[in-house]
Amino acid sequence: MQVILLKDIKTLGRAGEVKNVSDGYATNFLIPQGLATAATAEKLAALDKQKVKIERLAQERLNKEQELAVRLQGMQLEIKARAAVGRKLFAGISTEDIAEVLKQQRQLIVEPKHIKLEKPLKEVGNYQVAVDCGRGMKAEIIIKIIALN
Repeated sequence: MQVILLKDIKTLGRAGEVKNVSDGYATNFLIPQGLATAATAEKLAALDKQKVKIERLAQERLNKEQELAVRLQGMQLEIKARAAVGRKLFAGISTEDIAEVLKQQRQLIVEPKHIKLEKPLKEVGNYQVAVDCGRGMKAEIIIKIIALN
């Protein structure tokens, strides 16, 4: 009997796959547990439409990630922060601060978790910061911290 898996099953396959299983396994376990459904012509057609839609959405997401990487690469941001007499800042610049500056100055929305900083920036100066744009794409931005007096 052919079934469409509704959930990932470690020994059988991933959700959305069509598998051949014994009639007893399908009718006594998979279907009652909500793990699979019988593969009828209508359900197979709906599954194909759903796969096409998922592929299209994945391609759109990839295009957005590539566009973000291109826009971010080499971008320079200026952040003004209060500093002591030397070069030391009163408060460190975190990934959340950088994401907020990207949103305000460049209208780019980047999750703070995608901005790669080992620790907050705590001194006036220029810093190269990596941004993970997804699927292994990275962009380097330059953060210029200027002291406010």
